[in-house]
Amino acid sequence: MRLALSFIAIALELLTLPNAESYDCGNSQITDDIRNLFLNFHNEARRRVAKGVEPNKQGKLNPAKNMHKLVSPNDVAT
Repeated sequence: MRLALSFIAIALELLTLPNAESYDCGNSQITDDIRNLFLNFHNEARRRVAKGVEPNKQGKLNPAKNMHKLVSPNDVAT
């Protein structure tokens, strides 16, 4: 009985989690320009890490093997 109740509780929790389609930024206070600024900042940092030119305390970080560019959810084809 406890196992069944636990399963139901987990199933209900998973059903109420937001999915990728529910992230609508239409009412956001963040403009597309600000969103793109953050995206470009992170992609530039990821590019430095991927190339192995990002410094750390011992020199530079090792290059990344499979670091892909981040894209805006609006740019992803559905």
